[in-house]
Amino acid sequence: MKRLISIIIAAAMALALTACMKPVPAPAADPTSEPEVSSDPEVTSEPEVTVAPEETEVPEETAVPEETAEPGQPENSSAIVNGHYLLLDGGALYDLTTGTIAFHGVKQSILCGEGSCVNLAIMNDGRLVGWHVTKPGCIYGDLGDNEYHLVPVDIAENIVKAAAGCALNDKGQLIVWGGLAAPGIGEELAPAEQGEYMAPRVVLENVADICENYALLTDGTLVEFTSYAFGKAEEPRVIATDVKQIFPSLVCLKNDGKLYCYYSDYDTPIGENVAEVYVDSQGMAGYYLDKDGGLHEIVQLSGEVQPAFFENVDRVIFDSCTLENISYHYIYAFTRDGALWDVDRLHTAEPRRIADGVKDVCSDGVNTYLLMNDGSLWAYTADKDLIYTARLGGARPEGEYGLQKMMDGVICIGRDIVMNDGGEYASSTVLSTFYALTEGNRIYAWGSFECEIAEKPVELFLKR
Repeated sequence: MKRLISIIIAAAMALALTACMKPVPAPAADPTSEPEVSSDPEVTSEPEVTVAPEETEVPEETAVPEETAEPGQPENSSAIVNGHYLLLDGGALYDLTTGTIAFHGVKQSILCGEGSCVNLAIMNDGRLVGWHVTKPGCIYGDLGDNEYHLVPVDIAENIVKAAAGCALNDKGQLIVWGGLAAPGIGEELAPAEQGEYMAPRVVLENVADICENYALLTDGTLVEFTSYAFGKAEEPRVIATDVKQIFPSLVCLKNDGKLYCYYSDYDTPIGENVAEVYVDSQGMAGYYLDKDGGLHEIVQLSGEVQPAFFENVDRVIFDSCTLENISYHYIYAFTRDGALWDVDRLHTAEPRRIADGVKDVCSDGVNTYLLMNDGSLWAYTADKDLIYTARLGGARPEGEYGLQKMMDGVICIGRDIVMNDGGEYASSTVLSTFYALTEGNRIYAWGSFECEIAEKPVELFLKR
């Protein structure tokens, strides 16, 4: 899709993002074109040996009618759901809570995490833009000023990676702005200093990667840049050298294949012969694959290498988050023979084989959905009524787990998890929403919608 000129983009953004922030169920669709949704799905009672049915095919009636397909419209084989945003192959970014196009020409969308109230997007031309997603009263200076921006504003150019309050451009320069890059420090600045430190500015050169408040230089040196960027230190603090990759909570993979955590220990490796590292967004939990396919748990505070608890692993789907008295956690492993396994030792004593032919997994720790290579979507659950559980507390449905078919013709799946701190007089909650993009750019959602629950998939009407 060709990038629109900037004036048209700004007008489209203003109209799209001022829409009602609530999903709109689609009008009754022609049943001959709607993806098949199973009302009485078959239950697979032995998940350890479950194999996706080979005879499952996408019905011909789910194909996109020729008259509804836009000329040159991409197939969206790599469409991505990130939070409540859907990014199509052509660069159209949909806000799934409003059913509208936020804007066009997007290369990557970035969620800045709980409490930041900010979204970022890297455009196809390298521009970094940002906007707020909640009511006014945002964190001080998170977009480089004290204003509330519903319509995206330009932050920097030629960006290849970005996070909350910092970005890396194609020249290897680290750009920092606002208060998100230095929580607490910006608020301590005198009024005369605030303008200087709020605006985007280059603070480091020769940067290869960024993670949280740390930068990996091209020579392998890992430094903390926050204090330096806000005038609290004369130079960046050196954390380690000979570093290959960085992850949340100062988990670092060195060039010798050893893994370290510099929050807890500076000398003892917590992993060896490392091929891939999986650390959650909070840096509280993680796993790694060794080069032989062994899966290990990362125990950051132990200062020891944990033995592999599962073998022959090709890749992992993992996430975990803990906030006060609520949490979610899941880990699934794809083995080299093409099978998917539940290897979450918090919930299963031994790894359980789920299915073959799985393309992707989407979970919130309680509810789990599998997208198969043939485009069919299945629930992995013990609930024979296939009713979605919206409130998470670490407890999965009890009973015999199996697969239940939900629909066909699915291109991609995703989920948005919102963690709410209940405060002094209310319980904290974790609510999640799941999305499925089907053929013809039709979106189905189930889960939590602003305290309303959809227990089964409901089609959302995407406005163009």
